[in-house]
Amino acid sequence: MMFIDYLSEQFRERAYADPKFRDAVNIVSMNSRGRVWVIGGFLYKTLIRAVHGTEVASKDFDFVVERARERLKLPDGWTSRTNRFGNPELSAAENQVDLVPLDNILYLRKMNLAPSIRNYLASVNFDIFALAFDLRDEAIVDGGGVSALERKVLRVHNLVMAEISAEIYGKSVNEMISSRAREIGFDAELV
Repeated sequence: MMFIDYLSEQFRERAYADPKFRDAVNIVSMNSRGRVWVIGGFLYKTLIRAVHGTEVASKDFDFVVERARERLKLPDGWTSRTNRFGNPELSAAENQVDLVPLDNILYLRKMNLAPSIRNYLASVNFDIFALAFDLRDEAIVDGGGVSALERKVLRVHNLVMAEISAEIYGKSVNEMISSRAREIGFDAELV
């Protein structure tokens, strides 16, 4: 079995065992059209647990969607707001779901790139973010994040986006990468 297939299997088993994840998938399905990919902390932290046995807490669920519905459908107890990037953030009790429409990804818009999952993965600031889990195919899509998982080293993946992120968060790129590496138990490769 190839490593990426192992990662896909591990994520499927672990993610779908989590009732909050299943709820998140249901609400995303109600509020999007087309393909959906899991991205962000829940994905890479679940994979870090699977590969390295390191417990790293994840607080929310992030999804890239081909298209978000204009009018959101919210189950009872759920609310919505717009996050700092102009995307829907849905929440209920202790569950938070971020929807990231492909056509509203900051770097892709800024660089006038076609809205695609491959372009999204090329645009992320750090290599550990260059992973997605395709809900339809139930498989990991790798844009460089698999290597970060194997090596346990966090590094800049897209310097332009890393600099934009650093400015948004009021930190230097090296502060951001050092902090994130500590959080997930990886070494940091500074710029």
